[in-house]
Amino acid sequence: MRAHVDFIEYTPFVLIPTALREYAGRSRTSLRGLGAAYAAGRIRYLRGFVLAVARPAAG
Repeated sequence: MRAHVDFIEYTPFVLIPTALREYAGRSRTSLRGLGAAYAAGRIRYLRGFVLAVARPAAG
């Protein structure tokens, strides 16, 4: 559940500036780079989230 909430909370902080940059006529390369960085971050977050659930803390 927390992963969904994080996505809903943080995605607008990426999508709105990206849309504004596109509207302002920024290069496609910079927009793709921003999108790729966000996607990579989401994948890394998911990987860490799944590994944390798969291996509960000892104790």
